[in-house]
Amino acid sequence: MALLVKTIVPPGEAATYRVNLYILVTLARIKGGWTGTEAERAAVRAIANSSERSDPTYKKWADQAINAQLAP
Repeated sequence: MALLVKTIVPPGEAATYRVNLYILVTLARIKGGWTGTEAERAAVRAIANSSERSDPTYKKWADQAINAQLAP
C-alpha cells in the first residue's frame, strides 16, 4: 500500500491523470478493501477530490476507491 501511494503524482505534473487514475482503480479493486496510515488515506482522498474528478471515469474510480477504504 505504501509504495502505491508514494507513486501519486502531484497536480500539474505530466501524467497526473493517468497515474492517479491507475492508483484509484487499483485501490478500488483490492478484495476486502484497503488500509493505510492516516497520511496515506489523506493522500488518496486528495487525489480522489482533485480537479480531475470532473471526468466521469475518474469520479467513478475515485468514489469506489474511497468506499473501499477500511476503517483504521
